[in-house]
Amino acid sequence: MPRCLSSPLILVRSVSVMMTLCVTAPAWGYKEWLTERPLAAAIQDAATWNSGVMALLETKERCAECHRLNAETLRDPVVRQLLEDYELVAYDARQGEGRHVIERYNVVVYPTLLYLGPDGQERGRLTGFHPTNVFAAELRGILDGTSSMQQLEQQLKQTPGDLAFQLHVGVQWALRGADRALVHLDQVARAAPPALASQALLAKGDLLLLRSLGDARAAQAVLRQLQQRFPGTRAAREAANALAVVRRWPKTPVADPDMHVCHWLDAAQGG
Repeated sequence: MPRCLSSPLILVRSVSVMMTLCVTAPAWGYKEWLTERPLAAAIQDAATWNSGVMALLETKERCAECHRLNAETLRDPVVRQLLEDYELVAYDARQGEGRHVIERYNVVVYPTLLYLGPDGQERGRLTGFHPTNVFAAELRGILDGTSSMQQLEQQLKQTPGDLAFQLHVGVQWALRGADRALVHLDQVARAAPPALASQALLAKGDLLLLRSLGDARAAQAVLRQLQQRFPGTRAAREAANALAVVRRWPKTPVADPDMHVCHWLDAAQGG
């Protein structure tokens, strides 16, 4: 979307929308993220202007990844320029509109940036904190479609023997809370060398936890299997952290907002 104070396109919008955008624009001229705007209104404007929506889902308390993303990456001029043509909305995932958005798009980790088309359909997502250069590259990928889930799935069919890429796709499915991730990550864990297999089991265990299935026993079994098969690995240490979270849960656990996805991002990047 154009800048608030400089583009003639703003003049044809309603007075109320123009005032909202002008009031929330930061000092350097780029738009700010709107936190009170319903997603339906943002999608409607995106359809009118044939653009898209960037919806940021985060938690306001005890989320270091959310804080760093806002304080560093999203303030960078390169990133702001990439986002300028889109409707920008941000929600607290634990209340109000945020709850509806995470249910509609199956968001299981924070922060998550959803890229929605003018029809409201998801075209891509970014999760966790990334430095500016990495974030900008990933953002360009989802904007031009080269790193969309559809493109990744097509590439997966063409490279069935690439276990690192299979892990990457499995992690992306897991980040979307997709059931198919569980079977896929199991297959990677059986076929891959220890470095990849341990990350696959970690992603599977985390998915079971973050989906809050009401019974953490399945997740605990996967994470303990990881510790037994690959002791001393980074993934095993992350599994210990996840198991510690489970011990804090009540008898019927719910999703813990303090659990984040930094180790999944390492797996997705082959770390």
